[in-house]
Order: sequence, then structure tokens, then C-alpha cells
Amino acid sequence: MFPARQLVGGVMRMFQASSKRLLSTKSAGVKVCFKTSEGDYEVPGQLGESLLDVVINNDVPLDGFGACEEPLQPPREARR
Repeated sequence: MFPARQLVGGVMRMFQASSKRLLSTKSAGVKVCFKTSEGDYEVPGQLGESLLDVVINNDVPLDGFGACEEPLQPPREARR
């Protein structure tokens, strides 16, 4: 199996399924590689997991990743 590569926002992301089979009740693991101008970050992920979840769960230092999440916005009453 060849790793899939995708260039998004100046960041090269590589996805490759893990060759190890974990317990049958767990989803298959994947290796996620984030390549930035600051360095390369290779972290584990799970099939079906979003890239945002992979970044947050592995503390990958990507500026602005997940910054649009609702908890960072002020309450609706404060926006009026």
C-alpha cells in the first residue's frame, strides 16, 4: 500500500494505513505525517478520525488549526 499525499494550505499531509492489526474491536490505526516549514510531525491516528481530532489528541503544533471551533467564540449575548 502506498501512502496518500495531499497538499493543503501549504502543508503536505501523508496518510498511510498501519501494517499492524490491533485488536479486532478497535479501528485500524494510521500514521499521519504533517510537514510544515517548522518541521515534520508523524503521529498516530485512527480510521474515521478527523484531522482536527488527530492534531488535538497528539498536541501537534499547527498554528490556527481548530481556531474556528465554537468554544473559542464569545457567547451569543456578547456578540449582539
